[in-house]
Amino acid sequence: MKKFEENIRATLDEEIRAIFCLVAIIAGLSAEQVFGRSKAKHVTAVRQLAMLIAHRWTGASLVAVGGVSDRDHTTVLFGIRAATARMESHPEFQVLTDRVLALLEAGGKPKAIAEQAEEEARQQRKEWASRAETVLAVEHFNLRQAERRRRMREARRAAAKMAASAALDERKRVRAAAAVEADVPFAERGPLTRQLGFEVQNAMFCEAMRAAGYPQKPASKT
Repeated sequence: MKKFEENIRATLDEEIRAIFCLVAIIAGLSAEQVFGRSKAKHVTAVRQLAMLIAHRWTGASLVAVGGVSDRDHTTVLFGIRAATARMESHPEFQVLTDRVLALLEAGGKPKAIAEQAEEEARQQRKEWASRAETVLAVEHFNLRQAERRRRMREARRAAAKMAASAALDERKRVRAAAAVEADVPFAERGPLTRQLGFEVQNAMFCEAMRAAGYPQKPASKT
């Protein structure tokens, strides 16, 4: 008789534990979180909901539910009352309860249902991870493209500045040459104009020397 009672108790404990795991999986948590000591509000709320469903579905006593979750019966009683009140004020908990009860009412042992739900959740997490990798790859590609476009813009701006600078230098040289051609007084010439003036005068002097028959010294190689 004692052996039979122990088997019944073990079966009941296993069923309660499976319901806790099932509620955790449907809520997106792990069994460790629900059975653990976390005081985070969302974890506590799911744990209390698991106490409520396990108590009502199995008909187990508060002590039995508390024994599986390592809580005393007063904690379980408070959790059941809190979960009942929460379902009235938070519709999402009622929806969660309905999903769990629908799985239990569909037949099968809670442990098998929990294992199936865990496998489905695992597959979903793999799918989400794959999607996340795809999103990260796309974001990385977009960042590389944005960096490439930024560098191209900088290169175009640098080229435009160089072209503008070259055009400005050319305009200055043209104006300086015009000043030399117009025989502007030396003191009124700018630096570039004076340089061009020296070059023009040197060229005129060399041409005159060649015309007079004087040999020209070859230009030095630097």
